[in-house]
Amino acid sequence: MRIGNVSYLNSFPFRFGLKSSCDDEINTYVPSEIASRLEDGFIDIGLVPLASFLQHKNWHIISDYCIGAEGAVKTVLLISKKPIHKIQSICYDTDSRSSNMLTKVLAANYWKITPFEANVNDADARVMIGDKAFADYSDAYPYTFDLAQEWFDFQKLPFVFAVWVSNKELMPVDLKRINEMMKFGVNHIEESLNYFSENLPVPPNEALSYLKDNISFLLDSNKRLAIKQFEELASNSGLI
Repeated sequence: MRIGNVSYLNSFPFRFGLKSSCDDEINTYVPSEIASRLEDGFIDIGLVPLASFLQHKNWHIISDYCIGAEGAVKTVLLISKKPIHKIQSICYDTDSRSSNMLTKVLAANYWKITPFEANVNDADARVMIGDKAFADYSDAYPYTFDLAQEWFDFQKLPFVFAVWVSNKELMPVDLKRINEMMKFGVNHIEESLNYFSENLPVPPNEALSYLKDNISFLLDSNKRLAIKQFEELASNSGLI
């Protein structure tokens, strides 16, 4: 089986779980690339942005694990030169689909602003996701909005950024095997950081705190409810 995993720190536990696989071809990409490869059939399953899953009715969620947050996520940000109500233009992150859609949903339904899209040099604000969001941009962008926290403040629900998805139905034995690998990785977060220590974008203690305090991996009933609520808002906003 051909598997696409995210290259960011938040997926290190999944990468650690998947390393036990001897029969699968595993590659890492940024989230938007995984979605494209699943769309084109170059991979069979992938950790895809929630926005991509919602746009493909024939895709299937195949795991009880995800990349989610129950409050501030720390690595999905809107960084801005202005307060939120004064933002007139946004540069979106090409690595992302879910975070861009989340920004548009929040703009229309929570912040009540109608920004247009602009390039990075001209925009009032920009969406920033993944490991690059650990950097300090405060000199150029004095305002920072954590998009998972903004969603929680709006809906009082967690947010799901990425889900494990297949582009075809899988056999029960494959579903069980994949879920067990994900579970193993999530249950061994510290070991995953030690294993990938040369690839850490931040010091080990900060990485551990991030994975344990900011990322919520279990795709529970509350997160499934959040997916439905986000789908409804995105649909009503004409985004899907």
